[in-house]
Amino acid sequence: MGNIDWLGIIGAASGLITALFVPIILSRMKRKESAHEHHLDRLDKEFDKKLHALHEEELMLEKERQIRMSYIFSKIYSYLWELLYNIDADRISIVQPHPEDDRKFISISYEVLNPARDVSSQKFNFQYYKMSEWASMIKKWIENRFIVYKKLEEISDYRLFPEASRRAIKSVVFVRLTNNADYWIGTLAIEYTHSTPKDFTKIKDEGAKIGVLISDILPAYQSDKKINN
Repeated sequence: MGNIDWLGIIGAASGLITALFVPIILSRMKRKESAHEHHLDRLDKEFDKKLHALHEEELMLEKERQIRMSYIFSKIYSYLWELLYNIDADRISIVQPHPEDDRKFISISYEVLNPARDVSSQKFNFQYYKMSEWASMIKKWIENRFIVYKKLEEISDYRLFPEASRRAIKSVVFVRLTNNADYWIGTLAIEYTHSTPKDFTKIKDEGAKIGVLISDILPAYQSDKKINN
């Protein structure tokens, strides 16, 4: 017998095996790749769907917040208008400390003016006043439920007096606004610029009633103004 060409046989067998099984293996690999791509595509679609749902939820929450803030805004102004007409005031405003988590300033957040009289708005003039410079007056606002100055000459505070003079105030009543924890959140300023009222008891009573209603819904002061301090 001649020598068996084992190398040739092995090579031929390898070629046969390759010809038979490689296509099968490649086919399976392609199917796995296709399944993997399909899985990734499904995950991408699920992610996009969840992202869209989250975006829609955020839009809905923002819309609800705007509706709620609009309601609060209109409610506060309705209380201020009611108070203004009940006590025949000339100007009523709310002064609030801010920012809420680090109080440094006071600003007028709401204001109504008597339309029957020539009264100028002070809201945009009284913005971002430093609390440190108004410390004496703020201390009085915090400690007293009411502060009544029947005449301009009764005001001794070195910050309030020039401010009241600039506003042509003849009489002013301050009402403290507090939250449920009795924490000062602002001050209601009731001003008379044309004449001195006669019934300060009524002003205090009406101011106290409206002050409680406002305190229950008064949001933190908000402004788009950017400052560097």
